[in-house]
Amino acid sequence: MEYIKKGTKDFRKTNWALFAAGFITFANLYITQPILPEFSNDCRLDFHRLLSRDV
Repeated sequence: MEYIKKGTKDFRKTNWALFAAGFITFANLYITQPILPEFSNDCRLDFHRLLSRDV
């Protein structure tokens, strides 16, 4: 198996791609948090009622 050598252009591109993929994954998860209260108001959802629901 051939590995990408450290310090090469391919290594930097691969390193950047892995960083970007990880960053975007978590950014997509947390980007909607500030607008969740608006969604719940629009759908008339009560947060406390949802938490107290038996599963």
